[in-house]
Amino acid sequence: MLSVLRSQPSNDTAKNNSLLQLSELYGTVKPDSALYYAQQVKTNCENKLKGFGPDSPLFKKIRVQSGRAYALLSQNKNTTQKNCELYYNYAEKIFVSENAQTDLADLHYQRSLSLKYDGNFPASLDYIKKATAIRMKMHDTVQTAYLIMNSGFLYDNLGNLDQAQTVFFKALKIYESVKNKRGMAMCYNNIGLIYFEENDFAFAQNYYSKCLELCREIKFKRMESVVLNNLGNILLHSKDYVGGLKKLEESLKLKEELGDRKSAAFTLSNMSDVKRTQKDYKTAIEYGEKSLAVYEEIHNRADLYHPLMALSSAYSDKGDKAKAMQYAQRAFAIAKEINDVNAMALTSALKSSLLREKGNYKEALELSEFSTRMRDSLTNSEKHDASVKMRYQYEFEKRSATDSVHNLELQRRKDVEIRSQSKMLLQERITRYLLFAGLILIAVFSVIMINRFRFIKKQNRLIALQKAEVSEQHRQITDQKTEIMDSIAYASRIQSVMLPAEEDFYRQLPGSFIFFKPRDIVSGDFYWMERKDEDIFFTVGDCTGHGVPGGFMSMLSMSLLNETINENRLREPADILEMMRAKIIYSLKQKGESGENQDGIDMCLCRYNAVKNEIVFAGANRNLLLVRKGEEHYYQGVKRPVGICGGPVVAFEQQTVAVETNDMIFLFSDGFSDQFGGAKGKKFMQGHLVKFLASYAALPAEDQKNYLAKAFSDWMNFKRPDGTVREYAQVDDVCVVGVRI
Repeated sequence: MLSVLRSQPSNDTAKNNSLLQLSELYGTVKPDSALYYAQQVKTNCENKLKGFGPDSPLFKKIRVQSGRAYALLSQNKNTTQKNCELYYNYAEKIFVSENAQTDLADLHYQRSLSLKYDGNFPASLDYIKKATAIRMKMHDTVQTAYLIMNSGFLYDNLGNLDQAQTVFFKALKIYESVKNKRGMAMCYNNIGLIYFEENDFAFAQNYYSKCLELCREIKFKRMESVVLNNLGNILLHSKDYVGGLKKLEESLKLKEELGDRKSAAFTLSNMSDVKRTQKDYKTAIEYGEKSLAVYEEIHNRADLYHPLMALSSAYSDKGDKAKAMQYAQRAFAIAKEINDVNAMALTSALKSSLLREKGNYKEALELSEFSTRMRDSLTNSEKHDASVKMRYQYEFEKRSATDSVHNLELQRRKDVEIRSQSKMLLQERITRYLLFAGLILIAVFSVIMINRFRFIKKQNRLIALQKAEVSEQHRQITDQKTEIMDSIAYASRIQSVMLPAEEDFYRQLPGSFIFFKPRDIVSGDFYWMERKDEDIFFTVGDCTGHGVPGGFMSMLSMSLLNETINENRLREPADILEMMRAKIIYSLKQKGESGENQDGIDMCLCRYNAVKNEIVFAGANRNLLLVRKGEEHYYQGVKRPVGICGGPVVAFEQQTVAVETNDMIFLFSDGFSDQFGGAKGKKFMQGHLVKFLASYAALPAEDQKNYLAKAFSDWMNFKRPDGTVREYAQVDDVCVVGVRI
């Protein structure tokens, strides 16, 4: 990626996207590097926006890139808190003005995470609610469920276990409705956590087991590592230290394989408690210090009290009461600072115990009473009743779907019985009026039926006429469509005749491949080749438009190429492009006036001489890629088309490139890089295409073509982790030519 960045101009939007990706990748690993790359994008965007008006097509793209840079700056650990808030406000303003809803939702969510790690749970909850509201308006079901689930952790931190459990069950129902097993697994684990905090270990273990079974079914290793840790805690509370430690070790191994440092730190904290219970104080302290170091390095204050409590308990049991008190005081201070009710209950109880051993009974009693109040706020009877209600409500709703059919059948039978009894009571009175009412109804019905019959007969005649008219119109449209498609198909045959036969192309340039995929029947992209003595001319062109208009332009372009080389006998690529430009302007009667067509060609033209081992290249809005021994060499053309263009006229330039055996030359239009696809529906991008071509350049030409075709198909038909496929339509003609020297 860095080599691609060096070859791109500083104001290129593709380069900015690459810098943003680098900043995201370095975000948690190298904050300094992440900050550097985000600031580069910020500066590039600010400079580039000065050269574009709000009506420019690139203005919105650059503005959104600028917003993403501010968003990355706002969540960087090396950015001051004051600047974090300032950058967040800048990013929010940009995303709102450009209606970048996805980026705005991500911004609110990242801000929520940052505030959570700082221990500001109320503000974090506000931002995650903003993100949830946006995702709901976008009808993004999976992301909505994910944000709802994450709000449950904040309610838990705030001591509101009832609300935490409510939102976890709400998220679970959404995930079940769309059959998202990864989301269901996460919700099972989170519900188990709430039951664990309420000391309801049987229900906690039940939901943990559901989570583990589902994780192993779908190979969700990250969640499997978390739930193994939680199952280990259940066993530890049952005094099964051997079984509990085994689960924790399994969890730690998985987390280290996945590189999940935060979760690994939490497991190390739990293992410290186990080793302390087994009187292995040295190992317990080592585990606790490792856990503490990770939490401090990633600036996670919300969970910092876990390793501090583990170290305090280990030093206390070892007999070092002074160090035990230091860690206990620090843990209690952090719990109060972040206002985590559960953390305050645990840390105050630990500190009270140490003060009591020291003989400071008054302060120990005060802390003990404080711990009791905190614990009561989590487990009072009202919340316990609500938890029990929520526990069975979920199971009831699942059963009710099955029971409802049986209940409806019982109700139907009961209604039949009631109606039967009512009929028996009213039968005698109804019989007296039945004959008279029947005669009246028959008379009225007869009159209605006669009128109705006449009306229907009239309508049928009208419908028959309309149907005949519609059928005739449909036939005419079908005939017109057939004529048009036949004409386009004939145009395609003409175009295919004008294109060089692939066999001739490969015979003149062995070791070559052509990946040509028109969007419609005829193509605005084309490839071309002509041999003159020792020189072989070849090119890839991209005409304005696609379909029929693009097809006309491509055939005109190939005709002018043949005329310029064979009749005008020009041999220098730059001169050929200049001559073609004049002929295009003459043929299309372009005068450079406002409102006239701006049709033209973007093309990369090469002249290869095998005796001199050189390629002479000239480009019009197209570039040349040379891959030599795995290294990329990029040669840029002039930024103007072959045809009329606004602004001052710039002469075409050519470059002479010395080539070596096994060098691979690539020419391509912008159709491949502009194709939307993948997980997020974004463009493939030219930088990505260059890296892809370079990575397979050493393979035989046919293999390169096959890999290229597969990559294009996979990008347009992205397979999600759940097995479903998201399909994207082809947006432009595609042409990629590779030539082996």
